[in-house]
Amino acid sequence: QLACRQLTVLDRWRDAVRTLAKFHRVRPADVGLSTFGKPSGFYNRQLKTFAPLEAAQARAKDKDTGVPVGNIPHFDQMVAFFRDPHTQPDDRSSFVHGDYKIDNLVFHKIEPRVIGILDWEMATIGHPLSDLVNLIGPYTLAPLKEAEASGRVNEEFRPGDRKSTRLNSSHIT
Repeated sequence: QLACRQLTVLDRWRDAVRTLAKFHRVRPADVGLSTFGKPSGFYNRQLKTFAPLEAAQARAKDKDTGVPVGNIPHFDQMVAFFRDPHTQPDDRSSFVHGDYKIDNLVFHKIEPRVIGILDWEMATIGHPLSDLVNLIGPYTLAPLKEAEASGRVNEEFRPGDRKSTRLNSSHIT
């Protein structure tokens, strides 16, 4: 009878968060990965990596108009915040997936639990909040008019009663 059970989207999201919390509790040294990444300076490393990427993306041209897409809104303010030692979050040394989001998770077919995490190429040691922000980003952006205008909003991420949103287990891979 379990195969017929309807799984709620909320059940899957809860397990995604639970799995992330369990992942962040693993100490690298306890699993033989003490040299996996640098134990400090995570945000400074992120800034060094992503500033050139943002600049390159800003020069990319819209395929329909040929106009450069421009800078990410508020990017300079974010960089200033994370570069300033007074506002930058304190370093934490935990595993960071680097691309932890719902579409990089594999869920059990009939149970609302994560059975796999995909795309590990950005994994490092850093601050666990970066993974949490990555996971909840679609909820943060969904209500924005700019996100809607771009056509990139999934209805599942809009504010509302998620308990009523049900997904049949046959839709889960």
